[in-house]
Amino acid sequence: MWQQLIATFGADFVGLVLLVSGARKLFGLRLFAQILRGYGLIPDWTSRPLSVVVSVSEVLIGASILIPLTRSGGLIGSMIIAGAAAIVVGGSIAVGRVPEHCGCFGPRGPRPSWRTVTRLAGLVGMSGILTVVLSDQPTGPTGGPVLMATVMAAMLWRALSSLRLAEHPYVRGSHT
Repeated sequence: MWQQLIATFGADFVGLVLLVSGARKLFGLRLFAQILRGYGLIPDWTSRPLSVVVSVSEVLIGASILIPLTRSGGLIGSMIIAGAAAIVVGGSIAVGRVPEHCGCFGPRGPRPSWRTVTRLAGLVGMSGILTVVLSDQPTGPTGGPVLMATVMAAMLWRALSSLRLAEHPYVRGSHT
């Protein structure tokens, strides 16, 4: 019972993340197209249409995760789009061509790093686990919830670590 509740909450979280990030990209479409161009993996002329496709796809995938009838398909879509983003970001880092902003969760954001790739891989893993848990397939009495809680905790830690609280003057003690 509580496994389904946690899984539903987790799926709604993933859906909201994709819905919000896709909407933010739609509202900053020109900037998002520039970010896509900055990765250097596509011809310049394709950045604008691709920015529309990616943004709309994220909104649709996020919305489909929030609807119980289409949740499984949305979670699979989440794995695909987050996996593709992880490959693009990781590939650009590996070849040394890193744009100013990641573009992962909107048109602005931090510079792409391996931490970004880890977050995207965590989203892929969480979506995969949620797909299995919510599909009513047997996952063992504790295996599913423990694994899901571990992934959720890792994603939360990654999100909090990206806030760079240690660099804040009050945390460093240099505010006086």
